[in-house]
Amino acid sequence: MVESRDPHLEALVDKTSGLQPLRRLLLFGAGALVVAALLADVVSRQTLVGILAILFGLSLLADLMRLRWTHANRMFFRAFVSLASPREAGKIASSTWYVLGVLLVFAFFPQRVAMAATLILAVADPVGNLVGRSLGRRPFGTGTIEGTAALILASFLAALVFFPMGVAAVTAMSVGLAETREWRFDDNLTVPLAAATVLSLLSAAIL
Repeated sequence: MVESRDPHLEALVDKTSGLQPLRRLLLFGAGALVVAALLADVVSRQTLVGILAILFGLSLLADLMRLRWTHANRMFFRAFVSLASPREAGKIASSTWYVLGVLLVFAFFPQRVAMAATLILAVADPVGNLVGRSLGRRPFGTGTIEGTAALILASFLAALVFFPMGVAAVTAMSVGLAETREWRFDDNLTVPLAAATVLSLLSAAIL
């Protein structure tokens, strides 16, 4: 529900409900593109951090403006009807949290850890959401057993691209458990940070 009780904004927000496959595809594509660009040596880590910092600043500014002015919020939901989420009507957009999450892991964690955490974010969250919304029947934490299981499997496969099976498995379970908890911040921030933290600790202890 839109906190402003603006009927025009509420009508626009109502159109954003559902599975939103385009939104999930965009989130996957953004993370996969970052990882692919680094692997292909198209961009350096330092340059990427700079680009992400600029994108985060611009995205946050846009969010603050639209949350301050209802007309701007209407324009946002009218322009991004296939990408916006109802919860974003009165909150910072998930895309802003997404950029911040990727920025922080590349700024403060080793590159391989950051790439794995970004790929987990890109794959696991959309998969978990789609399965949970379409097939989820049994509640578990803030989601469902089905959605959490799908998220853990996707996280495992993503982490396996960069790390051994044991490290990938523990990381995937940790991300799955973190996703079932209620956090103050958006999961597009908590997922990559949780994944990067666990990967770093396991790397230091095992590898």
